[in-house]
Amino acid sequence: MKINYLKSSHNDEQKKATNDLMKESFEDKDIANNEYYDWQYLKNPIGLGTVLLALDNTNYVGQFASIPCKFKFNEKSFLISLSMNICISPKYRGKGISTEIVAKLNDSMESAPFTIGLPNKQSMKTHLNNLYHLLSMSLLIRPGKISNYFHNPIIRIILKPFDIFWKKKTAYNVKEHLDEFDSRFDDFEKSNHKKNVFMQVRSSSFLNWRYKKNPKRNYKVFIAENDDATIEGYIVTRVTDLFGKRFGLIMDFVVNKKSDKVKNLIQNVLEDFWKNNVSITAVACFSNCIEYEILKEEGFYQCPNFLRPHPFRVCIKIFDESTYSKNLVLHPSHWFFILWVYEKF
Repeated sequence: MKINYLKSSHNDEQKKATNDLMKESFEDKDIANNEYYDWQYLKNPIGLGTVLLALDNTNYVGQFASIPCKFKFNEKSFLISLSMNICISPKYRGKGISTEIVAKLNDSMESAPFTIGLPNKQSMKTHLNNLYHLLSMSLLIRPGKISNYFHNPIIRIILKPFDIFWKKKTAYNVKEHLDEFDSRFDDFEKSNHKKNVFMQVRSSSFLNWRYKKNPKRNYKVFIAENDDATIEGYIVTRVTDLFGKRFGLIMDFVVNKKSDKVKNLIQNVLEDFWKNNVSITAVACFSNCIEYEILKEEGFYQCPNFLRPHPFRVCIKIFDESTYSKNLVLHPSHWFFILWVYEKF
């Protein structure tokens, strides 16, 4: 069996091949369609995505993809790639195709200093075979309507009176941001300098693409404003059902300092989750940032590793050490990372 590899030109046939492979590989069928494909790979304001397809004769049997991301370290910004959506047709698994397709796509990305990914348990080995390095994030959780976590009606009745212990009072000076991200978010991005940390450049164009124009996901955005309408911080959230239970996910959380207004952000988010019958709130991040400290102060707990539904490990493949050394890139204290890049467990 000889497998050939083809860079997708995003035509209708190749889009269909990708969508079919996604349906075979992932439970979330809702994102295996042309609308989501175009949003993910063709409408990213940073640039076009790359999809590498594996073929056995004329049959599409696998794919691996990446999208460009703009990161910054101190004052300097640069492009990297986020690898994603590795799919191998079931009868072709276990034949080394996944390892080979990852290696071939990486060969096309070596102009970047490094590439990153957040593989699930099934594809973790493939990344390790391609010499990716792992950085583990903390998974923080906080109970909400904990009685809703259980299906047994008797347990629900017993626990329901205790739900109130996890309820937060509604805070003020925070509001849901219903409009698109505007120039104030660009100003906030420019003023929010986290020293010696690799982090995503969160421009208004990126945030609008990521959270406002996603064709299949619904998000809420909460902002903390100063009296002059400048932004002091914001949170992006999503409510979703996982494993038959309702979870509240904090997708992004960025602030420039600790303050009462910033704490109010968390309190309002928890109140909104409460109204939506969320049983557990979750956020994955590194522990070196003030956002982590604020979450801990507001009642979030470290989830034990054996309860994690997903590894939550950033995989990093280094291509060039001339700008950023391996020791720098692979140290967790030099990263600011929130759950936003990964939405399926």
